[in-house]
Amino acid sequence: MKRYFILAAVTLLVLPGCSGDRTHIVRTDDMADTLKLQELHLPYELLMPTRMIASCGDVVIYQRKVDDTFVLVDLSDGGNCTVIGRKGRGPGEFTGVDVQSLKPADDGFICMDAGGKVKKVRLKGGIDVQTTSSTTFGHPQNGIFVGDKFISANVVNTESEYIVYSPDSESPRFVSEYPDWTGDTEQPLPFTYMKNMTAHPDGELFASFYVYFRKFRIYDADGNLLHDVDVRFPEEFPAYSSDPEKQHFAYASYPCATEKHIYALCRNSGRQSLNTGLPEIQVWDWSGKLKKRYVPDRHIDLFAVDEERGVLFGMDTGKANVLYYQHIE
Repeated sequence: MKRYFILAAVTLLVLPGCSGDRTHIVRTDDMADTLKLQELHLPYELLMPTRMIASCGDVVIYQRKVDDTFVLVDLSDGGNCTVIGRKGRGPGEFTGVDVQSLKPADDGFICMDAGGKVKKVRLKGGIDVQTTSSTTFGHPQNGIFVGDKFISANVVNTESEYIVYSPDSESPRFVSEYPDWTGDTEQPLPFTYMKNMTAHPDGELFASFYVYFRKFRIYDADGNLLHDVDVRFPEEFPAYSSDPEKQHFAYASYPCATEKHIYALCRNSGRQSLNTGLPEIQVWDWSGKLKKRYVPDRHIDLFAVDEERGVLFGMDTGKANVLYYQHIE
């Protein structure tokens, strides 16, 4: 791998927060590995691919606004694609997938479908889609599975940042205050602090990476803030702007999580270069410590990591007939 040098100071500053949490300001001059991505050409171009996960040795890609909901890319068969489920209300079909909820499982993956229906998809031993209706969950959206709970980003009000749906409670709980990183009280908080979330496989922790701030937070399963990380590399990130033309994007892609690590694709980009610039992939542990950095040698919008096999996958949504991949350490 080619080495790509980033100039910055080596600093990890830990500041005690007023609410008992710990804020980490992270600077580094560590070198990032440049990933020379290899190409696997798919038999056809995917339509509006929006999310990618790695599961059972293969890659699953969600397509938005097309009838073929998921596509399974069989890596052992040269990238042969198999459709998993179609849009509809019948057996094995999907009505309205909450994209953020998509999560690898031991034998496939799970996701939240419209109406609080949990869809469990088995990939091993033949594809099978099972539906579990849950009145406990009601109609949650824009969230993730954290153990036996479902935690949504709160777009209902500004009283809390998250809503926790739990089988132990008949009513959802509103938890965790919004951060105040702008001092602007006029902008709607759910949009200012838009985020992409991921959960630890054992269901004890989850992390939120913010779209317009190069910051992320790690919580326990009850929504208690454990780590508040402010990322100050490769340079200072531009201040938030409510003007769409002046906004800069940090973590504008879905992260992925393993037992030991959180992988996050950071755009470091303004709106004009959002679809062309080279992002970087940061690897963090669950205490908010930086472990590794990768710079792909081409633009990607989506990515997934199979840590067990040591492979990173990516896709440029403008070239959705090509799956990129590379082995990582």
